[in-house]
Amino acid sequence: MADDLVKVIREQDVQEECILISLDYNLIDYIEKNYPDIHTGFLLFTAFGDSSRLNCDYLGLEEESATESAIDATHDQNKKLLVWTPNEKETQKHFLCSDADGLITDNVKQAAEVEELLEQRSDLQRMVDWIMAAVG
Repeated sequence: MADDLVKVIREQDVQEECILISLDYNLIDYIEKNYPDIHTGFLLFTAFGDSSRLNCDYLGLEEESATESAIDATHDQNKKLLVWTPNEKETQKHFLCSDADGLITDNVKQAAEVEELLEQRSDLQRMVDWIMAAVG
């Protein structure tokens, strides 16, 4: 099925808009080895140690494990980080204001609304949010 999906992604020329994610590392490794131009993400419940050896572009961590230090460590290992599954507005806001590279959520429309509100903040509101995130 991965081969068929990659074919559709290429036919539609949406390689830059798609990330194929899975809990099955063997599937992600297969896609990376056969289609290195396709972005992939391996979903983990938590991450320990050096994940740079994992053959993927993104790591997906559950929101409880997606701490600032985990995000920084993932970036230090030349990978991007997706957070799953922040479904509440406040949690979405938290991760949209963080250095996470994306969200995996059941509430996509709500996340888009939160992101739009964040983009409309004044400089003062941005500073308050930054301070609150650092304190909290």
